[in-house]
Amino acid sequence: MIIVGYVYNNNGMATWCYETAYALHENGYNVLLVHSSKIILPNNLPFKTFAFDFAESPANSGLVKKIKTFLEVISSSSNQFSFLIQNQLKENNIQAQAFFLNQSNLVYTKTTIPQYVCSWVYPFTLKQYITSSFTHMNKGVKNKVLALATAMGFYRKDLTGFKNATYALAITEAMHKQLIKKRIKSYLLPPCCEVITNVFNKEQIVANKKISIVISALELESKRKNIIWLLQCLNKISTQTFEITLIGKTGNSINEFIKNSPHTFYCSGQLNRNDALKLMQKADIFLFASLSDDWGYVIVEAMSKGLAVLVPNNHPFNFIVETNKYCFELNNENDFTNKLLQLINTDNLIKAKQHSLYRTEAMFSRKQFANNLQPLLANL
Repeated sequence: MIIVGYVYNNNGMATWCYETAYALHENGYNVLLVHSSKIILPNNLPFKTFAFDFAESPANSGLVKKIKTFLEVISSSSNQFSFLIQNQLKENNIQAQAFFLNQSNLVYTKTTIPQYVCSWVYPFTLKQYITSSFTHMNKGVKNKVLALATAMGFYRKDLTGFKNATYALAITEAMHKQLIKKRIKSYLLPPCCEVITNVFNKEQIVANKKISIVISALELESKRKNIIWLLQCLNKISTQTFEITLIGKTGNSINEFIKNSPHTFYCSGQLNRNDALKLMQKADIFLFASLSDDWGYVIVEAMSKGLAVLVPNNHPFNFIVETNKYCFELNNENDFTNKLLQLINTDNLIKAKQHSLYRTEAMFSRKQFANNLQPLLANL
C-alpha cells in the first residue's frame, strides 16, 4: 500500500496529493490517500482514503499561547505524521510500503519505510523563502516579524525534512540540480494531472467569434496573484475585445475594473476544482501573472484542457510552458500586450493550444508521472 498525504486544505498542495494518488492508482498501484476529517473530498475517488487528525494541544491562553505558537512557527521539528500513520495502519492490518508527502515536516526519522517528499521552493535558499514570505505579507511591523519568522521556519523544516527523507522530489530540472549541489538526495518528478487530448476544434477557432480568456485564483484580489495588474493591461487594449471569465472571489477593486472595461465579463465566484476545470475548458486562453508561486498547478491544468497560456518568464512557469513564446516579462505591460495580441492570431492560437496538449502529455500526464517513478517503486 502506497500512502499519499496529507490533504488538509484546498490549494495546490492538496491537488498534488489527489493527482499523485490518481497517477499511482491508474498505473496499478494500491493507494491510500490520507486527509483531514474537516476536508470534503471530491466525489467518486477510485482509491481508498483514510481520515486522520492530529491530537489537539492542551489549551493555553495569553502570553504562553503566543510564545508556543511562535516557537512552532520557527521550529524545524517534524509533526511525526508518517510515523503516526504507519502505526495506525498497522493496527488496522494495513502494511504501508512507501509515503508520498506534500510537505517536509510530515517526514519523521523513526518511520521505517521510504518517505518521498515534494520540494516546492526554488532557489532553495533562505533569501528566497524570505522574499516569497514578504510577497504574501500585509503592511505593518507585526506582519513583517511574522513573515520573517514564517520564512525561517519553513526553510528550517524543509532543510531538515529533505535530509531525513528517502528522496526530495524536485519539480523542475533546475531545482533537482540545486538540491544535489546542496547534498540533498533529489529525484526529478514534475507534478501531474489528467490530460485530455483532442479537446478543441480547429474549425470552431477559425470561425468568427470573440476570443475567450479565463483567469483563476481562490482570491482574485490577492497581491501575490497580481490579477489587478492583468486587468489594467486588458482594459487598455482597444483594438480587440474579449470574453473574460474570472474564477474565484472578487472584491471592490475588480468590480470597478469590470464596470469600466470594454470587455465582457463573467464572474463565477469560487468553485470546486472539478467545476472550475469544466468552466476553464470552454475558454481559448488562460492568463497567469503571479508574483510568486511554487508551482502554479492551474497553468498545467489549463494546458491539459487544451488552452493556450501566457505566463511570467520566471521559474517554474517558464519550465511548465517550455518556450518563451508564451512567456512575458513580469509587470512589463508592453511585453504582455504584444505577446497576447500575437497569440490571438488564429494560426498562432491553434499552435499554442496544440503545444499545450503536447507539452502536458509528454511531461505532466499521470502516465508519465508513473513512468518516472518506476526506478523508485521497482522493489516495492
